[in-house]
Formats: sequence, C-alpha cells, structure tokens
Amino acid sequence: MEEKTFLRRTIRQRRRALSQLEQQQASFSLVQNIKKLSELKRFKRFAIYYPCNGEISLLSLLTHLKKHNKIIYLPILKGKKMYFMRYEGKLKKNRFNIPEPAQHFQKIHPSILNVIFTPLLAFDDRGNRLGMGGGFYDRCFHYLSFRSNKKPLLYGVAYDWQRISNLTPNCWDIPLHKVITDQRIYDFYEH
Repeated sequence: MEEKTFLRRTIRQRRRALSQLEQQQASFSLVQNIKKLSELKRFKRFAIYYPCNGEISLLSLLTHLKKHNKIIYLPILKGKKMYFMRYEGKLKKNRFNIPEPAQHFQKIHPSILNVIFTPLLAFDDRGNRLGMGGGFYDRCFHYLSFRSNKKPLLYGVAYDWQRISNLTPNCWDIPLHKVITDQRIYDFYEH
C-alpha cells in the first residue's frame, strides 16, 4: 500500500507541474487519438469526466460528441458512491471541487453506457488502473466482475508518461479495456 501511496503522490505532483501549454498539447493529441476509435461512430452513449488537478482534458471531446448527436454523461458523487448523469450543460462543484451535472439527480445504471472514459494516475501493460484512491470507479463497476455482458467498455485516458511496467491489482480492481494517451492507444480488450 505504501508503494501506491508514493506513486499517487509522485504522479499528482508531476501532473500539476505541467505547464498549461503542455496540458493543452497533450489534450489535443489525446482527443485526436480518441477520434480514431470506431466506437465513436458505432455507439451513442459516452461518459467522460471533468478534468481537475492536471488531469488530461477531454473537454474538446465533449464538444465533438455533442456535435455528432451523442448522449454524454458525467460522473456524480453521492456519499461513497459514483453514479452517472446525463450532461445537459449546467454544472455545479461537488465536495472535491469537481464540476458535475447540476440538474435534478436521476440515477442510471452504468450498463446503459457504451463507453466510459476514465481518468487515472497510472496504468500498466495489463490494463490495471491506479486511481486517486477513493474506489469510486471500482465500486461503480464491480458488477462487471460477475457478468458475461461486459458493458460498458472502460477506457482509461492519460498522459503517456503515466504508464508504468507493473501494478499489483487488488481483488476489487476492475481492469480497463483500453488506455488512450497523447501518444498511442493501448488495447487490453480481453482479460
């Protein structure tokens, strides 16, 4: 556990140290890589996140998806649980100061989503994800461990330098299908 705590602290510091220009360039390259995915044409319902603390931004992807009549969802936090709500344009800040949809809360089951783009602190060559440590994504997608229907597809997004050789997953960790970075696409589809 100490190793993960150290890794989280180190990567957060490096992410926050990026200049605004470096963040913008990486975000542009990331979104260009995402636009290469056939899933953007095939599917209708996408969940993204609102970036904070130097996370690589998907805000230009949000604009692209809206332009192509896709339905966009953002995560919202209620207590220790994460849900997804349709994005309609109005946002409010949650207890972590992260913008989330402001309209009346209507809980949806994540299985109605096609693709979820999730932030992360680190990922490895097997699709393991190191998050912020709150367990929100793992609790939300725990049901995927027990079902043959693997919907939605979980795609991590990151700066390419966030890739590390090996993460030791916990028994509750849910692996990613892909990770898209500013440099390339890593495919881990079959676990």
